[in-house]
Amino acid sequence: MTYVANACSKFILGGEHAVVHGAHAIAVPLFSKHLELDLKASHEDSELVLSGHKKNSSISDVLLDLKAITPISLNPEELNFSAFGNCSIPVGAGLGASAALCVALARAHLQWASAKQTGKLEEIFEHQQDKQKIQQMAHILEKRFHGSPSGIDTAVISYEQPILYQKQEGLRFAANEFSMPRFALVDSGVRSSTKQMVQGAKPYFAGSKGVRLVRRFDLVTLDMWKALHQKDHNGLIETIQENQSLLGEIGVVGSHCQQVCDAMLELGVDSVKVTGAGSGGFILGLLPKEKQKADAIIASLRRVFGDGAVIDTNQQRSNYQSTTPITDIQKDAGAHYVQ
Repeated sequence: MTYVANACSKFILGGEHAVVHGAHAIAVPLFSKHLELDLKASHEDSELVLSGHKKNSSISDVLLDLKAITPISLNPEELNFSAFGNCSIPVGAGLGASAALCVALARAHLQWASAKQTGKLEEIFEHQQDKQKIQQMAHILEKRFHGSPSGIDTAVISYEQPILYQKQEGLRFAANEFSMPRFALVDSGVRSSTKQMVQGAKPYFAGSKGVRLVRRFDLVTLDMWKALHQKDHNGLIETIQENQSLLGEIGVVGSHCQQVCDAMLELGVDSVKVTGAGSGGFILGLLPKEKQKADAIIASLRRVFGDGAVIDTNQQRSNYQSTTPITDIQKDAGAHYVQ
């Protein structure tokens, strides 16, 4: 029997890189790019096939990690896991492809574990407890790809809500009904390694200067979160610009990405920044509040960069109902994630 699961992508609105060193960051789910897969357990060798391509061991070994954290009481036969599916999330583009894979595997595995325990396949994922288990498990799996991930990517994809995240505090959702402004994401056409970019930026966060830099990132992100809640468009323009300036200081913008940013501003985007690891991937642009202006800018961006290179967040839901805040999601679940 196979167990079907999917996961959306994401983008970081503020605080990337600094979140690894203790600052707050803001992440938003992105539903137009997603991954779906079927998971099965058998005595056959593990394999991972996405969009018709068999993945090499550097990626597919996440299935061995999945087996390793499975309680032996659930898998006394030592079955191996295999997964087959499709993924529209570009790798190395800052949209959380590896986190989406880990979340989808965790969701499918939780279905498998539930069926093993109850003897039937049950609808899950609607309760906060299930989402927390999925995030915990996905966070463990993502260590294969990022070493010591902050946890923000797997958190926002697991809960499918915009979040304010800090490693020690865990995550916070919007305090009340939340309306997300409209953004455009433009593919720079360059790909980068998150692990390498994080390592490259690490020296900037060392010592007393690093402490001050983390604090600067933190204040900008908290001001951004406040501007979102107050629907302060000008405040959001300013904080996005400040975040981009800080990312430039740690060397993750890159000349090509800066050229894309400049072109987007010339086409009327209100404010721009790289999102995710940087030096490639997608560039995030805040669009004007007026629908006609925003529509015209999207059309211009597609004309200049190509239709397939532009994502319009207006094509996904923008209103999010408040949810009870969750903390302590960083606690490793290990072999005890099934309760």
